[in-house]
Amino acid sequence: MRDEYEPLDRWLDDPPEVRLRRLPSPGIAAVLSVFWPGVGHVYAGRLTAGAAWFVGVAVAYWLFFFPGLLPHMICVWAAYRAAEEADR
Repeated sequence: MRDEYEPLDRWLDDPPEVRLRRLPSPGIAAVLSVFWPGVGHVYAGRLTAGAAWFVGVAVAYWLFFFPGLLPHMICVWAAYRAAEEADR
């Protein structure tokens, strides 16, 4: 009878390691992108998208300041969505 409980005893004595992954917060991703375009994407785990947004928004600001605000706001929205989709 004792043999059938042996695997349970081993598991209780040495439980398997469980790692929890903290999911990115959409709000934090958006705020990061407000201050530095592309950083919200990096926070959400999308490094290439973050670099592309940084370069794209920087070029838009360099060309024209006011039209640069539109890509910046789109970047903030996209970072928010990227963080939302990270948990799926």
